[in-house]
Amino acid sequence: MEILTSCLDPAYELQEGDIAQLIEQLIISLTNQEPELSHIQLVADLAKKESFREKADQLIKPLLNILKKDTVTREVIQQIMRGVGNLGFYHNPSKDQILQHSGAKCIVKHFTDEVNTNNNMPDNTLIRVMCLVVTNISCEHNDLGIDLMTEGVLLPVSTVIKESKDHDSIMAAIGALRMLIECGRACQEHFMVAKLPDILVARLGEVGMQEVIDKLLEFLKELIETEDLNELKSEMVRAKIGRPLCLIGKWNTVKETRQAALEMLGMLATEDECMKLLYSDDVITSSLFDWLDSHDISVKCSALFLAVNFARNEENCISLMSRGLQDILVNVLTEAGDDPQGIKIGYVSWSILRNLAVSHKNKDELCDKFLPALASRYLSSKNESIVFKVLSALRSLLTKSSRTCHVFLTAGIDMLSVIIEMECHSIEHIQSESSRLIATLVKGSTGHTEGLSNIWTHGGVKSLIFLIQAKHDVMKNEGLLALYVLANELPSLKDEMCQRGVDDILWDCLSNQASAEECMIAEYISNMIMLVCKIGMRDITDERLICLKKIGLRHSDNEQIQTLVNSVLK
Repeated sequence: MEILTSCLDPAYELQEGDIAQLIEQLIISLTNQEPELSHIQLVADLAKKESFREKADQLIKPLLNILKKDTVTREVIQQIMRGVGNLGFYHNPSKDQILQHSGAKCIVKHFTDEVNTNNNMPDNTLIRVMCLVVTNISCEHNDLGIDLMTEGVLLPVSTVIKESKDHDSIMAAIGALRMLIECGRACQEHFMVAKLPDILVARLGEVGMQEVIDKLLEFLKELIETEDLNELKSEMVRAKIGRPLCLIGKWNTVKETRQAALEMLGMLATEDECMKLLYSDDVITSSLFDWLDSHDISVKCSALFLAVNFARNEENCISLMSRGLQDILVNVLTEAGDDPQGIKIGYVSWSILRNLAVSHKNKDELCDKFLPALASRYLSSKNESIVFKVLSALRSLLTKSSRTCHVFLTAGIDMLSVIIEMECHSIEHIQSESSRLIATLVKGSTGHTEGLSNIWTHGGVKSLIFLIQAKHDVMKNEGLLALYVLANELPSLKDEMCQRGVDDILWDCLSNQASAEECMIAEYISNMIMLVCKIGMRDITDERLICLKKIGLRHSDNEQIQTLVNSVLK
């Protein structure tokens, strides 16, 4: 026992070559009928060092056996907890030993007993140590984390958060929760059984303990960002977590804390169920408009992010418009600059407009407020993300609305050339979105021959040709339908379409569909053949006839395709 005795001297420096021998001596000591407290404490202290920890997983079993005895003093429990926690710190072999020897069960038992007996102590080191043990041994070891929760560790942890008056104990308990959520979906039911949502809401709503509030907000952020916890997030919102977040966002004296609370609301609202529950709370929706009017740019940005998530629901969109959101957005976009914050505000604002414009009831008013001045200004932005979002908002605004299309082709005619030229843009998604916008404009301008002529004159056919050659079938079909409208409304353009090679492109597409392993949706093929019938009948070669016959055979059960194919073959 020479090395063990030497190590008890604080001045002694343990050599790496002596670690194996020391561990053997410690195992003998810890398995004695009455193990010495100083030896247990030595394990706890040495386990802080990685060189010792890596070789000491065999010490877990004797430590746990001591913990399982009927009578163990609080001091011994504390040192064993320190030892187990330190040995398990980023060391999976020790964690495996804890799992193998039912360590979770006896850890939770002593944790529960201590909380039930001494949770109101103003300075409870043992509770803090127990929270840290849970944190250390569940870190990156889901099986042990799940075992701890199965044994009921969330009950003492949640009790500490709910009732303790000791700041450090609460902080340590929140740290344990942060580690346990890494178990993902497996933690969801355990969290709800322990009534964590109600407890967190209550603690967040208390005034004081600024560090605790900040720590809880950090935990909430990690919880919200963890996948597969939608039920738990919804339960948090049902427990009215939006209320304390709202109050913190309004009245907390620390700017960063206010900002974090607002961000939590926005993040929660990204989940559909949470978004509906939050929006139904008038305290939150009323506060939203206060934040949107704030002179603090960070607050305004967070409020816009919350609004864009609320606007994912059509009923909410109508309600938001009735509260005057569109007027706020006009002011926001008018005042926003070209600095990073201004760009962020512009991007989120156009995202909101895109969602608001989905509802047919909102289109006319939005069209009058945002066309052409604001849309034209932001289309000229040097920021590609904003340009894309403006295009997306405009396409939403024009979809299935002949009036907004007509307004665009009159008041917004100067934008037309700008958008058409984006077909040549170096950013692919801007190419695609600008071309889809032109197709939407064409489809919504039936009967407006002057407007359609303007689209053609400004070179809009380039955008439609881009679409019918796109890889995505939905985009291809949008181009087909728009070209059909042009050919049908302006018959004089058929020859020009052929001169631009539209008919050859269509025949190439049909030829590909005749032999492709996976066919396009039958509706899209029908639209292609209809357009061929409209403009592409000048050079019907034998090869093209064979192509049509093959398509007819592949879609023998589709009456519309059969009728179209037969009309060409005749």
